[in-house]
Amino acid sequence: MAATDVTIEHYERQAVKEVILRYCQGEHGARALNSDEHWYRGTDDINHTVALRGPADYFSTIKRGRTLYATLDILEKAVFEQDSKWDEKAGRPETPLGTLAECLAFTLSTDIDGIGDIKSLAVKQAVEAAAQFHVDYLRERGIEKNVYCLYSGGGIYVHLHHGLFAVDVGNTDLTPEARKEQFQILCKAYNQIIGEISQAFFREHPEHIGRVKFDQLNNQKRTFKTIFSIHKRLPFAVIPLDPTAIKISFERASLPLSDEVLKEGAQWYQSFDPSEKKALGPLLKDKIEAVRAATRNRPSGSTDGEISRLEEPLDLADFAPCMKNIIEKAEDYEGRHRALAILSTYLYHVGWGEDHAFDLWLEVADRCGVESRIFETTFGRVSCPRCSTMTQDTGGYPHLNLFDMGFCAPDEHCCGCRWPGDHHLQKILNENFTKQKEEEQPEGPTVLDAFSAMLEHDSEVKTDKDGSTWEWRVQKPLIKRVVKAGRMSIKAEEKAHKFLGQYKKLLGGWGISYDDLFPLPLLPRENKEEFSDEIRVKALQVLKSEDPVQYVADSCGRTVLGAEKAFKKTACCVSVQNVRQSAGLHPKLTGNSSGGKTYTIYTFAHHLPKEAVIKGSMSAKAGFYHSDGDRVLRILDDYQAGNEDLDTVIKQTTSEFHDPYSHRTVVKQQAMTLEIGSEQTWAITSVNNDQDIQVLNRGIPINVDDSVELTRKVNNRTVERYGMGEAAKLVDEQVLVSRCIFQILRDEGYIDVRIPFYDRIEWLDTSNRRNPSIFMDLVIAHTAMFRYQRAKDSGGYYLATEEDFQAAKALFTDRDGEELVKRLTRRERDVLELLVGVPEGLTRDDVAERLGIAPQQVSRIFCGRNGEGGLMQKVAIKETRLSEMLRINEEQSRTIHKNVYSLKDYDRFAGFDAVVRLKPENQKHETPRNGRNHDETKDETIQNRGTGDRETKEIKNKNKIEDRECREDISSSGHDETLLSHAEEKNGFVGFVKATDNEKDGFVNGSSCGSSPHDETKCEAEA
Repeated sequence: MAATDVTIEHYERQAVKEVILRYCQGEHGARALNSDEHWYRGTDDINHTVALRGPADYFSTIKRGRTLYATLDILEKAVFEQDSKWDEKAGRPETPLGTLAECLAFTLSTDIDGIGDIKSLAVKQAVEAAAQFHVDYLRERGIEKNVYCLYSGGGIYVHLHHGLFAVDVGNTDLTPEARKEQFQILCKAYNQIIGEISQAFFREHPEHIGRVKFDQLNNQKRTFKTIFSIHKRLPFAVIPLDPTAIKISFERASLPLSDEVLKEGAQWYQSFDPSEKKALGPLLKDKIEAVRAATRNRPSGSTDGEISRLEEPLDLADFAPCMKNIIEKAEDYEGRHRALAILSTYLYHVGWGEDHAFDLWLEVADRCGVESRIFETTFGRVSCPRCSTMTQDTGGYPHLNLFDMGFCAPDEHCCGCRWPGDHHLQKILNENFTKQKEEEQPEGPTVLDAFSAMLEHDSEVKTDKDGSTWEWRVQKPLIKRVVKAGRMSIKAEEKAHKFLGQYKKLLGGWGISYDDLFPLPLLPRENKEEFSDEIRVKALQVLKSEDPVQYVADSCGRTVLGAEKAFKKTACCVSVQNVRQSAGLHPKLTGNSSGGKTYTIYTFAHHLPKEAVIKGSMSAKAGFYHSDGDRVLRILDDYQAGNEDLDTVIKQTTSEFHDPYSHRTVVKQQAMTLEIGSEQTWAITSVNNDQDIQVLNRGIPINVDDSVELTRKVNNRTVERYGMGEAAKLVDEQVLVSRCIFQILRDEGYIDVRIPFYDRIEWLDTSNRRNPSIFMDLVIAHTAMFRYQRAKDSGGYYLATEEDFQAAKALFTDRDGEELVKRLTRRERDVLELLVGVPEGLTRDDVAERLGIAPQQVSRIFCGRNGEGGLMQKVAIKETRLSEMLRINEEQSRTIHKNVYSLKDYDRFAGFDAVVRLKPENQKHETPRNGRNHDETKDETIQNRGTGDRETKEIKNKNKIEDRECREDISSSGHDETLLSHAEEKNGFVGFVKATDNEKDGFVNGSSCGSSPHDETKCEAEA
């Protein structure tokens, strides 16, 4: 409520002001102030920044509202000198101001609220009894002199002096983050104590159930009304109470406050007894251990379990309508616990960090009077319910629903959503992927308009003398269907126009001129596969927060074993079709007959939308006569060499990847130019690499694993599939989502990608000039698949990350890596290994015997088909023709000619570092020595560089585990400190529990210890 002259006069009384400021300001820090839910004040900075309100802003604050609040945490003085720009969308500073990381001390407190009218005798007595029970509970456990009570206007506050939990200023090694963690743990532990006190009270005093409640509200920036503050509705001020005999006096709390009350306020919260710190150990130890265990077990980052989470936090502006309504409209009425619990679960789902989420959640919780335990027990622990669940009356808390609360107000994007987390994806769908193009409209009435008029005037048509009643009756059902469909074929439209001629006069009477009918607009031929909104939402979710390449590979891997790299390579071959900077990639699968190469490529094609793949046999020029479009995958299965026309088409379309390829011909003695679309990706399978060098240069070699071990697994899987009754080709959600992923990327059209760290990429291999572009295509292909998780620069270019480099490296350097570098097939490499092992050379039959293949196949390996494309063309193998006389008998002999193949020296594949590597950032401008970078680490660390970089899930999870273990090691070390560290050690907080060597969780057992010497004196409200 707004401030009035009466409230301002009250706060300006010297005695009132002095007591409030003494409570809020100390030697080293201060409490933040608030009067109308606004923590911040504007500054004079030209950037329109804000700063945190503090004691120095007392006079401006009391004029903003009726009630004066202060934080329980005492913050460093420097915090009040900091400012930040204001984030209009989030409704908060861009940089957080005043967190527990800057906290010096904390006044742990309990807000005991009356339920109903505090002036009711039953409610008043319940509040008094609850507060006295709380105070007695602490006294029985050794905490009495540091307990302070206030009548709050609607209940009672029970405060513990902040000196029990204060940083030893100037004598601390705690980092801000460590300090923040310690205060968080302490607040949560004490909140559990409050919960236990509440349960114990109601067990002993069931007569007070429904009249009073204990709020567990200790957390960051938790606000309580200051002493002498005025209640926001009631005509009472906050005044001190005697902890030994708690009684509320409405008369004493009424304005203006008496001199006696002002005098009591001047003495309130003045003393601190450090000897009671030793009692906190037994009180808090178990709770602290429980909180630390819960913190360690809390999900963090992305999870592969039941609770999904976005990798990047969703902008507040993109929240689902129901969540926005909770944030903006939730108040202190029935259902608030359910609403706040649902909001907590949603914040985890949409990727908000715990601190950021809690700050937002707390603003709503404060308004609703909901304790922080709701957040702590739901954030990252409970899944957000489905929309169907939230709209049903499933009961009160802990059941999660929004039934009859007015928060569920669906907008146009809610249709198709299963739960609130689908809303932002559905919005993207509706705005970008739903057909928005309006069809070309005719200039006037059409045959459909004429038919509609005739249906409307059915009785007149039946009796028209110029028309045929019988024909009308026959055609009427068909006309109804045509009008409903809203479209016709050209031939059907011509017949309809002729039919309407007999009703020319009748149509004229209805204002439709038969001679002035216009043709229907031609509809474009649509060959796109259609997907449900549910599948599209799931596909977008994968693109935005998961690994789409792995998702597709995993789906394919359910049918084909041992081919994960093959599926990832092929996915990249399709992905580069959408990138303007690419030169094109083409999968080339090689392996023995029945080895699985055909099944592999067809399984991948099964995961593409139907408009993106061409399967089946084709003649050399078929692509020119069929309008297959741009960006398609063409599968040539069991390709046979020797088709020069088809080889030429492949060469030309791969060389000019982003341009259509024209073919000039003659049809019926008429000149005609035909085109095959751009971005034609050729997937070729064959037993051997029989294509010539030109065709292979843009290919990604994929050798099918035909090992005995994998064959055994495949056979077992085949038997299992038949036993389980599985379809040969699955068409389930995972397959449809995979297809939809490629369709979404395809429908977005062409994109631009650049690699900002290109100057650190060092290419060392000189065997083939096309290899660098193949590798770089793999990099940008991975970026294109992850475009929803990559940053853009000012020019609209998606920025590749080092993760993309590492993904390309993994594909470029698998067991087929040498084939990329030296263009050697697996069989060719096997032959070379044999020749190197036998320097004197081997004949064709020797090689065939050792490899277990036919001699004719060895000839093809050496010489290729028609003398082209063989191993002799790729490697300098010495061929020696030997003649040997074989005597048949004494009179006859026979000369045998043999070709002996030998290879003395062969530079085996030296590993990926001999081809390309990523130099460390600090060496990107250094000149390599002797053609090699002197820092020859084989595996560079993936580093996060800016907004566009995203770590893989494995690296993120590893980092999180390491960070957590690091924190645990720090907290368990005898030389490091915690909130409960030994007072004799150098520590950042006044210690009150002794640490033991075997304590590994950073907090110690319940044995007590004495206070440090500097704690023996009483503090005067110092921070």
